[in-house]
Amino acid sequence: MPGDTSLKGAAEAWIASGSEGASTWSNATIRGRQGVLNLLLADYGSRSVSQVAPADIQRFLSRPGLKPASRESYYRVLNTFFRWCVQQRYAEETPTQSVAKPAGGRKEVTYFTRAELKRFSQAALDYYRTHQKRIDSVGRGNFIWIEPLVRFAASTGLRKGELRHLRWCDVDTQEEKLFVRSYEGVWKGTSVTFRTKCSSDRVVPLYPMALAVLDERAAHHVSENPEEPVFLGPTGRHLGDSQINRAFRQVRRAASLPEQLDVHALRHTFATWLLSEGETLYRVSRWMGHKSVSVTADLYGHVVEGSSQVGVRVFG
Repeated sequence: MPGDTSLKGAAEAWIASGSEGASTWSNATIRGRQGVLNLLLADYGSRSVSQVAPADIQRFLSRPGLKPASRESYYRVLNTFFRWCVQQRYAEETPTQSVAKPAGGRKEVTYFTRAELKRFSQAALDYYRTHQKRIDSVGRGNFIWIEPLVRFAASTGLRKGELRHLRWCDVDTQEEKLFVRSYEGVWKGTSVTFRTKCSSDRVVPLYPMALAVLDERAAHHVSENPEEPVFLGPTGRHLGDSQINRAFRQVRRAASLPEQLDVHALRHTFATWLLSEGETLYRVSRWMGHKSVSVTADLYGHVVEGSSQVGVRVFG
């Protein structure tokens, strides 16, 4: 009977459903949702879906050490999961509907100043020049790609996965724009599948800083294959997620920059710099690939509020 479906079985079926059809989830979304479900299964894995009660959800969300933003994120995942279970007739109602949505609190937005970005770039170049012979002799840890990647990320707002999977066929330097889109392709004999977040493709403008990086990277073309990644690793393959993190941390340390400036701060840099100079929330929201303008406003509304000179011009 549908009501007897195990929580574990339902969780596996839900995650599997995210890898099929037009609404395919990104790898990051799958990892995030799988992580929350694994925690839920650790507590209630022996139960059926219909046996999970609102009190269990409340207890799960009240686990010690959980930050407000994580508590809100966990709630969203569980609410989506149990609504799907109701659609599949694994349960008659979702246990999250009787639980108040936790307040996530405002997320802290960290971004690079122009001076910090310049410092990072200089440290990356200095590090490569100092270690070049040792690095190139073993073919690993060649960090020369991190400096242009960081400048490109700051001037386009791309996510880390989008940077890793950006291909030359996704770039139009004549029209000064790039396409962030899901695709299936082949590179170096290996099948590559990339899914954008929320399966939402978008177009991002290419400003002079990004165009300069593309001009530099063009010299590193290794083939005429349009599937070639713009940012290649030392072995000529796609950069790995941990590979980018490791190189970024190494250079950040060399530049004596604060730990709060992580790779994702480059995405915040793109939005913050534009909004502080008067760009609209609507445009920035589209370029960032947010679900709605409200997401952008929640993250960067304080930037707009603090930078508006409209009142001065109108009432001055």
